Amino acid sequence: MAAAKRRNADHSGRLTITQDLHDALVIYGLGQPESPVKLMTLSAQEALTTRAIRNARVILGGIAAEPQRLTEKLKLLNRRFVALMLEQLEVDGSTQEYLGYSRVVDEDSVWTLMMLRHALQYGGLIRVRSGKLQVTSRGRELQAVERAGELYGVILEALLTRVNLAMRDGYPEDSAMQDHIPFALFRLGTSIREPLPLFAFADRMPHDEDVWSSEPISGELLGLHAMRALHGGLTVRILRPLQEFGLIDCEQDASGSGFPRRGCSREELASWFNRHGDRCWNLTPLFDHVIALEVDGRLVSLEQVDTPQPVVTLFPPECVMSLEEAIGTFTEIAIQQEGLSAEVVGLAMTMLEIAVVSDTDEYADETPVEQAIVKMPMVVRMNVKRVDSIKHAALVALFSAVFSAFARWAEEIGQARYRISRSALMRLEPLDILDAENSAYPGVVGEFGAPWLN
Repeated sequence: MAAAKRRNADHSGRLTITQDLHDALVIYGLGQPESPVKLMTLSAQEALTTRAIRNARVILGGIAAEPQRLTEKLKLLNRRFVALMLEQLEVDGSTQEYLGYSRVVDEDSVWTLMMLRHALQYGGLIRVRSGKLQVTSRGRELQAVERAGELYGVILEALLTRVNLAMRDGYPEDSAMQDHIPFALFRLGTSIREPLPLFAFADRMPHDEDVWSSEPISGELLGLHAMRALHGGLTVRILRPLQEFGLIDCEQDASGSGFPRRGCSREELASWFNRHGDRCWNLTPLFDHVIALEVDGRLVSLEQVDTPQPVVTLFPPECVMSLEEAIGTFTEIAIQQEGLSAEVVGLAMTMLEIAVVSDTDEYADETPVEQAIVKMPMVVRMNVKRVDSIKHAALVALFSAVFSAFARWAEEIGQARYRISRSALMRLEPLDILDAENSAYPGVVGEFGAPWLN
């Protein structure tokens, strides 16, 4: 594993992400020497604060005490051992609810047990010998309390890079979601410094758009969020594993229930499914102890990546700009200070004003500027669909750049809150990727091509 001691990380200064660094984030997998995302080594004390490591040590101890046979057909842990583990493992609330009304429990019904067992196996800490699952000599070494930091690094990398996180979760197959773990970690480390609901950043996490429906499937529950499947897939394949390792956390829904109650109405069931997207996620302090970027031979915390400071409160009415006033002020700055084309800025802002004027949606507490920022990704998408030449594709990229500059400017002067500008900016990154060969619009610098970054 490409790892480095935490004390070597450089937390000074700010970092601007270059195109080359973005390319490397996408091209190289976690653990490859060329990948700029590195896993740093925790102390034993830090590692033991995480549920994943405490549970991994329980599983190692159970197998060390008595080697276990796997079931013949599915190669799962036998039910007797599963029952023994469930008496000792720490599991989340939804798993506890499931276990409360399940008479027979197999390994694949307990996410924590199944995923950690596979991570231990792929990490070389347990293996099948003479028909039984046994602890290896390396596993016995890392079972020691003082080696918990090393255990953390081994099984985290094995889980994210070698275990199929999509096994048996029922969601569509999507290799992009796990193949681009470094970019997923980068995205989380720079986007949820303040709590954000999943629906605000889900479509900017690595995934293949062709796999996940953006419209409700015929016959699904009335009121079901169109991206329910994507929210669920990201939760169980990316967010939940990182939560088990103490890197991110989420605000639980108000009911605290992991499963819908028996006999609930169809509306209640749809509401339960939608909570995947409603819950807010945020980083834990441990994230920056584990994840870092290697830039020019030094390790930099993702906290140091250059992003605007969050504005999270409502503005006094007397300080709120009208959209016309904001566009006028921004246009002057964009042309004079930023050197942007007056024609392009004017056209982009005109399109934005038209979109806002024609919008019939009701907004609870968003200012006119925030309402415009919310509409910006939609304006770009509408023009992407009408791309019929290289020239027009380049113009769409310029519109996106102008809109991104407007969102950042509005946030910096206190006219847009962090959650609103961040959500828009994550949808307005035409220069993130990056693979010209696979782009739907070849020949344009900074293509829109990768579907999971649009």
